[in-house]
Amino acid sequence: MGIATVGFASIISKEPVVGDSEPTPDEAAKAAKGVLGIFLVLFAQIFTATQFVVEEKFLSGYQVAPLRAVGYEGLFGTVSVVVGMVAIHLAFGLADPGSVFDQRVGWEQFKATRDVWMPAILMLFSISSYNFFGISVTKTIHATSRSTIDSCRTLFIWGISIYLGWEAFLPLQVLGFIMLVYGTFVFNGVINPHVFAPQKSIHSGENQPLLN
Repeated sequence: MGIATVGFASIISKEPVVGDSEPTPDEAAKAAKGVLGIFLVLFAQIFTATQFVVEEKFLSGYQVAPLRAVGYEGLFGTVSVVVGMVAIHLAFGLADPGSVFDQRVGWEQFKATRDVWMPAILMLFSISSYNFFGISVTKTIHATSRSTIDSCRTLFIWGISIYLGWEAFLPLQVLGFIMLVYGTFVFNGVINPHVFAPQKSIHSGENQPLLN
């Protein structure tokens, strides 16, 4: 509900279209790209949710330390990307030198551009830390708790975007983020919900709070 409110605020804040003229080809292409973007985001969400569930399945069935699990994931990702880059370079890069598929040119540009390799190194440590703490939460509690906490990242991204001037401040988005944080706290047992909430299960182990 909180994420939906944030997205709805962005939609209704757009300026209305004046007139009823037919859309131009450029506008139609832009709308088609927007629809494609929405489906790609939905696919990414499904993929991430599947990853959380698979991780919980393995962590609950096998005694795997979170740091080792992150190492396995990183090794698999590195090997997959390297093999894919070599295959793309041999299939397309050699036939079209200087294109986006030419890995040699891309590597030279990467080394020569400090504004590219410096953020890449910072992102490497950031993503590895994020995966380690995420898997630790999955192993200690549940993947569902991790997903609710993970959705709160949008709050920090929104704040940084406003600070940098990338987005405008919308009060309705603040309401959405309040609902998002409140729901996360209630789900993880940090705060007690309202008086009309259903009673928790009496069976031990079914409701484990995030913070004691």
